[in-house]
Amino acid sequence: MPSFSRPGSAVSFPTHPGVLVSTQPPGAPPALVVADILAGLPRRLAHVRAVAAKAERISHQLDNPAERQLLVDSAWFHDVGYAASLVETGFHPIDGARWPFRVGGSDRLCGLVAHHSCAEVEAGLRGLADVIAHFDNERSDLTALLAWCDLTTGPGGEAMGLDERLADIRSRYGQDHVVCQAWRTAEPVARELFTRVGHTGQLGWP
Repeated sequence: MPSFSRPGSAVSFPTHPGVLVSTQPPGAPPALVVADILAGLPRRLAHVRAVAAKAERISHQLDNPAERQLLVDSAWFHDVGYAASLVETGFHPIDGARWPFRVGGSDRLCGLVAHHSCAEVEAGLRGLADVIAHFDNERSDLTALLAWCDLTTGPGGEAMGLDERLADIRSRYGQDHVVCQAWRTAEPVARELFTRVGHTGQLGWP
C-alpha cells in the first residue's frame, strides 16, 4: 500500500483513500476549519469549542507565544478524528493526527493531537501502539495543559471536574468497553498531568 510522508519528518502512514474534508482555504482560522470538519457532529463541535476556549484562557501559563498558540491550535484539532470522512483506524486521536499532518500541520501539533489525554494507553489496548508511535509524545507542560482543557470539559461542552468527567465516560461506555478499560490505567497518569500544572482535577483553575 502506498504510504504518506513528507520531507524532514519521520512520520509515515498509509495514504488516505477518501477526500480531505475542509473546504476552507489554506491559512483559515482553526475555528472555521474545525467547524467545517465537524459540521455533522454538533455535540462534538460544542465540546471542541469549549476546550479551545479554555486553552485560550489558560495559555498564559506558557511563557512562549508560539507555545501558547500551539496549545490553542491543538485544542481546536484534538477531536477532528471523529469526523466520518477521516476515519481510518477507528481511533480518533490517530485518525485526527493524520489529517493535520497531511495538510501541513507541524509534527508537534500532530503529536499533541495523537497523544491527547493519555491516548497512548487506549491505543495499546486497541493494538495500535505501533501506529500511535509514529507521532511523538512530548510529555510536556503543554501536554498537561491540553489534557486539563479536555478532561474538564464534558461531551457537550459542559464544565466538569476530572472525577465527574471520568464518571460520565463510564456511564456512557460501560465498564467493559475498551475506553473504560483504558481509563483504569490512564487515570493516575491524567492526575499526574494535572498535578504537573498545579491543578488537582476539581473544577476551576488555581
